[in-house]
Amino acid sequence: MRKKVQFYVVVFIVLGGIIISRPLYHGLARAIVDSSNGTDKQAVTKPLDLEVSEGALIREEPKQDRTKQITEQDSFPQAIIETSELFLKNCFSANSALEDLDLTDHGALGFQEYVKSRQHLINLRREAFSYAKKIDSFALRIDDVVIRNDCAIVLGVATENYSYSDSPNHNAGSAVDYLVILRNTDSGWRIYWATSNDAYSKMLEEKSNHSTVRGLPIPYSTRDDVYSDLYHAKDYSSDAIFRKCTDFAYRNFAMMREYELENIERELGEPQEKNDFAPQSIGDFSRFAMMSYQNNWALSRNPAWQDYSPPYGGGDCQNYVSQIIKAGGAPFDDSSSHKWYWYSDTQRTASWTGVNSMQNYIRYNTGLGPNGVFVSSASSLLTGDMVHIDWDNDGSYNHAVAIYIPGASPTISGHTEDCINKKLSDYPGAKRYIHFTHYGN
Repeated sequence: MRKKVQFYVVVFIVLGGIIISRPLYHGLARAIVDSSNGTDKQAVTKPLDLEVSEGALIREEPKQDRTKQITEQDSFPQAIIETSELFLKNCFSANSALEDLDLTDHGALGFQEYVKSRQHLINLRREAFSYAKKIDSFALRIDDVVIRNDCAIVLGVATENYSYSDSPNHNAGSAVDYLVILRNTDSGWRIYWATSNDAYSKMLEEKSNHSTVRGLPIPYSTRDDVYSDLYHAKDYSSDAIFRKCTDFAYRNFAMMREYELENIERELGEPQEKNDFAPQSIGDFSRFAMMSYQNNWALSRNPAWQDYSPPYGGGDCQNYVSQIIKAGGAPFDDSSSHKWYWYSDTQRTASWTGVNSMQNYIRYNTGLGPNGVFVSSASSLLTGDMVHIDWDNDGSYNHAVAIYIPGASPTISGHTEDCINKKLSDYPGAKRYIHFTHYGN
């Protein structure tokens, strides 16, 4: 099912400091970035400014099954939303200052340990690459809330605008999905469990057969079902939900920390190289077109293509990067021994939407479609080049992003989690760099 993407002025309704939009839509994070004004064909021009207040692109969210949506008229304790936003914005988001505000339930010991481990891993990278982060604006749109006795479950998406301390004019934006479970205690509503679709949640959460909502694991459901809302929660008691949250499995933190230290050391040891590949007389990529595509669609969806974000698929990351490659000039490759194309959801190659399949295509392709080489340094990549990331160091790559602004500290854009102008060094995991040299005709 394709999503219709339209241009609207986003109107947010403010309730007690929490921003909740009309159902199905959310505004884009503002991503105003600084770059060189070089006009060389291999360089990029100044990126487009994306303003929520001036006809921003809107991404339609998955249609929900519930007949009644969460709206500004719905009555639910404001403390639930305020606590959720305070925790996500200041403590849990990978873009936050990672504060300790003592908002978690004191009985959720496993989750408390997970939050500490998560913050520690995030800070490992920040310290190694010498920057801090802060959220400049945070808008949490609530899509669904279920309250059962002393238990509340919140599903929402946050548009987060953030900046880096080492480059004050560097602003980035992300749209992050969150699932939060709260418990009502003598001291009020407190966080019992939470997850997101960001890199660190995927890195630290143990793979399991849990049901999912928008790709987020539902800790109390092991039916392996796929949902777009929280209506299924009616089948579970509060005690059962809390018990399952307590049993939720995470990967071994000490082992993941060692993996990350190795990844960081490897990245810091990369040679600082400029791209010295000669431009091609035939099949030279338009880096300007590849940046323009990212400006238009990093935080939205192009209706010309299928969206594979959950629940429509396992993720939209490689599909989005393939679209950027196509926008840069590469034709479909449907005649070579290794193929790369998308004509429809039922007429497509695994290489268009699959990370590891795309790696194999680049490794063996010498004809039509994009041709590329694997390089050893991120600094040698150009706008529109591709990076594959292995979250858990198991040798299988899980995620794809595209270079947005190249250089010694390149930035990227991507889908699932949607982001633009985010530092590549901000991502955990082992990385593989692919430079596109030309495309065949």
